[in-house]
Amino acid sequence: KVKDDLNVTTYGLALGLKFTSSFSAGLSVGFSQMDWCYLRQEFDIPLVSQQAFSTHTVDSEDVADQFSVSLMWNPFGEFNIGLIYRYGPTFETLYKWEYDSDFDGIYDETYNTPNTLNIPDVYGVGISYRFLTNLTVAADINYVKYSDILDNFLTTFGTPTSDFEVDDYFEIHTGFEYVLTTTDIPFAVRGGYYYLPEHRIRYTGPNAAIRLLSQKGEDEHIFSLGFGTVFDNIQVDAAGSWGDYVSEYTLSFVYRFE
Repeated sequence: KVKDDLNVTTYGLALGLKFTSSFSAGLSVGFSQMDWCYLRQEFDIPLVSQQAFSTHTVDSEDVADQFSVSLMWNPFGEFNIGLIYRYGPTFETLYKWEYDSDFDGIYDETYNTPNTLNIPDVYGVGISYRFLTNLTVAADINYVKYSDILDNFLTTFGTPTSDFEVDDYFEIHTGFEYVLTTTDIPFAVRGGYYYLPEHRIRYTGPNAAIRLLSQKGEDEHIFSLGFGTVFDNIQVDAAGSWGDYVSEYTLSFVYRFE
């Protein structure tokens, strides 16, 4: 029996600054709030005539800092190149293991072990080009350090961390924006595609049973749709993304100081 409910909510502020007509930078800072409830109950058979029961739980809340920095260069015309680095927060959690060796409903052993949940760092580069007055097309590639997840990684099988691995991957995003200017208030329609390679933690040690439980996953293909509009100095944007295992919704507000 396994139940896993992980929620991370991020709050932050962003600032953009244009240094020259062709060079600008951005910075966002904030914090992320994590709420993780995990429960795994399992039966063991240490002896043929005796059954044992164990419970693995994580019930933790934590807050961690996060930030990102970005640069954008406009070498000519409507062509732009951007760079970004996003620092992934690290959350402190508590892993609890309880063991009932004779299955009498009373736990004989209980262990509480501090653990960490690491969000991977991201490095990205992207380009955009405005083909028409109203149409912009963009693409970017992100290098995601999924191996950060294994920092202080706690195994629940009593196996060493070195027996687990997860690969770093390049992720691809493409999208477009078309701005309708038939009214006094501009309205933008956006669409995109996101290639998300599988990035499960895999066991590579000698135990065949554990290897069977940590099979390689499948790549994800995610599509998105959104819109945005501007009222004087206020910009409002909303978007949604959907895939086989992903469902995300975003709403943002921007105020520009004159």
